[in-house]
Amino acid sequence: CKDRNVISGKDYTRAGGVTYYSGITLGRLGVETVVLGSCGPDFDLWPRNCPTSLVRLDAEGTIQFTNEYHSPDCNERTQRATGPDNSLTVESVDSVWPEGVELTILGPLLHDNIPLELVRHLAGRTELALAAQGVFRYLENNRIVWRCPEAVLALLPFCRYLALDERELMFISGRRVLAEGAAFLLDNGATNLLVTRGSRGSLLFIDGGEFTIPAFPPQSLIDP
Repeated sequence: CKDRNVISGKDYTRAGGVTYYSGITLGRLGVETVVLGSCGPDFDLWPRNCPTSLVRLDAEGTIQFTNEYHSPDCNERTQRATGPDNSLTVESVDSVWPEGVELTILGPLLHDNIPLELVRHLAGRTELALAAQGVFRYLENNRIVWRCPEAVLALLPFCRYLALDERELMFISGRRVLAEGAAFLLDNGATNLLVTRGSRGSLLFIDGGEFTIPAFPPQSLIDP
């Protein structure tokens, strides 16, 4: 997708989305990585000289998010989006599927991007990790609203890993306490769970164990 960030009145537009950030990171860590990205003919923001290759899945347009930051707190923002049809199908993905894939990270941006039929199909070919935020994200007049948390639960039997932030966890589980929300998801099909908490780090629930990962402040800020 395109991410348009407005910070202190300055406007920055760049590539974004879960598959972009995770794909670039894995590639720079030396992991052989391919990103299958649904985008329109207007998308020209993929970085040059990047170790991660982009395989384009043609769509009528590119989803764009506009994030306006009104204070130094990066967790406080106003977000809007435009969402042309970027739905994937079994046929479109199979036509470009690379050989030897061991793990696939699913990063839908909106609720209709990756249907259950496709998730079920991919689960027969590779292990799946789901970044859940787009599964319950809808647009109303370009504003983002959250609906249908049960849609995430329907995908859990097919995914080995589930990643989401603390607010998303509360929404999907209907719980107000993080530990209770995590227990709900683990009881309803999640196998391994990652919960990000911004500057407070992350929690991992892996193979029955719970691990706390602290957040480390960066030594320098660099656009990847």
